[in-house]
Amino acid sequence: MSRLTHFSNVADQGEFIAVYPDGVGSFWADGRGVTDADDSGIDDVGFLMALMDAIGAQVRIDPTRVFVTGISNGGFMAQRLACERADRFAAIASVGATVPERLPSRCRQARAVSALFINGTDDPLIPYAGGVATGRSGRSAALLSAPASTARWAELCGCSTPPTEADLPGGTTDGTRVVRTAYTGGRDGAEVVLVTVAGGGHTWPGGIQYAPARMIGRTSRAIDASRYIWEFFAAHARS
Repeated sequence: MSRLTHFSNVADQGEFIAVYPDGVGSFWADGRGVTDADDSGIDDVGFLMALMDAIGAQVRIDPTRVFVTGISNGGFMAQRLACERADRFAAIASVGATVPERLPSRCRQARAVSALFINGTDDPLIPYAGGVATGRSGRSAALLSAPASTARWAELCGCSTPPTEADLPGGTTDGTRVVRTAYTGGRDGAEVVLVTVAGGGHTWPGGIQYAPARMIGRTSRAIDASRYIWEFFAAHARS
């Protein structure tokens, strides 16, 4: 994740701490029931809370500005944390991961958590249009589309205004473009944003092409996801 996202460089410039935890067998128990970590009953929510406490015992942390982000399995884990431990996180960013169909009914947020979703329209693993996604275990889970995911999260957060949509500036020659859809007016000042990467794959925009495009799709250069995520986080301290 450090190499994929270059978050450490962004952290140095933004003066925040970047932490890269490891899931058991490189996977998280994100609640979808498609990973071995889920099947084994791994308590990743408890692990990440303990990790935060351990870090807080060593360095000074502002509890109103703690955030979580991830791609794919990590993006789903970020959503689970926002649902189950909204008291600990100010905002999340979920890349290459839409909302599982069964998550909203189980989401009992203690407070509204702002969320940024970044999804590519040409993602071959997590369909932008929604549907069933199968994990490496062979098990599958039904997912909402990217637009429906943000609309549902905005509903959870009580966003009261219609969404606004705009193209983000900065053209590229890689055949991708970026559209921002934003819901505002949520409880506790929550905002929910979808960044649609037209032509983008199961990738981290601005990151490395970690696998061939024929397998995961294209990595867009239209935005730097890490910097964009940090700008979103910096604007959403927990009230």
